[in-house]
Amino acid sequence: MKEVILTVAEASSGLDNMLSRLQEVLPDRSDFLVYETLLPVLTKVRQQSELLSGEMKPTCCFVISGICNIRNSIKRAVRIANEKKTEAEEANNELHVAIYDNCLKAFTALEDDIKDRFPNNGCLNEYWALAHLVHPYYKGVGLRQYGKQEEFIDKLVKDHEASRAPTPEEAAALKAKEKKNKSALKRRGSDEDEDALTALLREEAAAKKDTGKEDPQTLVARPVEMLRAELNRYMSMPHEELDCDVLAFWRENQNLLPELAKLARYF
Repeated sequence: MKEVILTVAEASSGLDNMLSRLQEVLPDRSDFLVYETLLPVLTKVRQQSELLSGEMKPTCCFVISGICNIRNSIKRAVRIANEKKTEAEEANNELHVAIYDNCLKAFTALEDDIKDRFPNNGCLNEYWALAHLVHPYYKGVGLRQYGKQEEFIDKLVKDHEASRAPTPEEAAALKAKEKKNKSALKRRGSDEDEDALTALLREEAAAKKDTGKEDPQTLVARPVEMLRAELNRYMSMPHEELDCDVLAFWRENQNLLPELAKLARYF
């Protein structure tokens, strides 16, 4: 198609008729050079735009990987444009040098715009980061590429711990235990101190044995420990395909990864 258009455009040159007006709208060889240089990046942008516009499945998990793909595409295009510009300079082709200069400016503007819109490549957005992490194909690869995975996981665990408020029953048990501990510690320094604390531990162990219930403090801490263990288990599992059903994956693995499955529901 490119050659057909160029042939028609060149054939119309110098003709004083309707055909010559085609030159006003038909691209010339310089225009096609610009298109060919920009096309790889623009194609990647279009693909990511279509992916994020989908309505049949969750899409926020693709934001960080999409930014990564576009930026990598820009880097490749810039490298090629610089090589072509060097060749044009060696051939003293000023027109092509100017064309590649303009293309490089366009790539720089696009990358600057991405940086402004998505600081730290979107890794600072907790919603996108969580969605990217719990997608069984990516598993946070974009976070790892930008050195943000460990930082995000640490924050995720801390937030999970803070959000895990004890139930009324657990809160009452914690309050009773704290009161009992204070009473025992008031006797610190006395001959009965060690015996009192030993007795307290013995009572707690006996209560657990009689009731079959865990210590309330342990109940509050357990989901956090489970989340850490589940993240390690999840990372060691085989990667799913890119087009996998993410919701189906978490339905199937909610018993194996219960705490992580709860977080996966947010996206």
